[in-house]
Amino acid sequence: MSAEPNLFPLIRKGHGPEVVVFLHGFLGAKEDWLPVMNRVAPKFDCIALDLPGHGEHRVNNVLPDMAGVIAWLDKARRSLAGVAWHMVGYSLGGRIALAYACEHPGHVQSLTLVSASPGIENITERTKRRECDAGWANDLTSLPPEMVLARWYEQPVFSSLRAKPDLRSDLIARRSSGNMLQLAEALRAWGPGSVPSLWNRLNTLPMPVQWIAGEGDPLYTAMGERIHALAPVVDVRIIAGAGHTVHLEQPDELGHTIERFIINAQKGET
Repeated sequence: MSAEPNLFPLIRKGHGPEVVVFLHGFLGAKEDWLPVMNRVAPKFDCIALDLPGHGEHRVNNVLPDMAGVIAWLDKARRSLAGVAWHMVGYSLGGRIALAYACEHPGHVQSLTLVSASPGIENITERTKRRECDAGWANDLTSLPPEMVLARWYEQPVFSSLRAKPDLRSDLIARRSSGNMLQLAEALRAWGPGSVPSLWNRLNTLPMPVQWIAGEGDPLYTAMGERIHALAPVVDVRIIAGAGHTVHLEQPDELGHTIERFIINAQKGET
């Protein structure tokens, strides 16, 4: 992968021997995690990274595939942490964190997935999703960003934002400054229709795993019920007063949930 000289654009807060890395979702950036990091940083060394093609992480050539992202992420771990770290990922960031944990289980002390699907198992449904994401990717590169993003946040999964118009407007404004060409590439390369399902790996992971959704996100709360049934070892948590964007709608409660989980993981109590 050929990238800009700053391979790891990041925000780092806090201190301590335990390193926690935060991975944002599609369209997002490292700054999305600041409210949560402010809650967690007093006890941990917290790092929020810009994924390739997002925020300040502009890639010169084509974006890496999922294997390339995992390799980049492990390079970040060696460079920035030097030890196994705790991983927290939202949506796309959770998908990447789960794939990383499957590939490098010895490098992950605990794994927290926020509004993150383990994937699409049915091949036909995966193909449909890939075609849908390709349509969004084409729109991102051919239409005004504000128009596309306004439609993006009208999707049912973001229904909780209808009651929070200021947050929705802020998201559209901030996301509109992104590199739409690279964001479109990211959607094509790392979207749920383009990567393998990892549902069958949830029960095999050796580290403590926590899965979180907002109570106002029916699709993902139902997913949480299925995860609990199929992989009871996973600690499923539902956050009140939040929809899909849990980290933006209830950052203090999410931060407290993450902090408690990591502390219990250190004690072997998860």
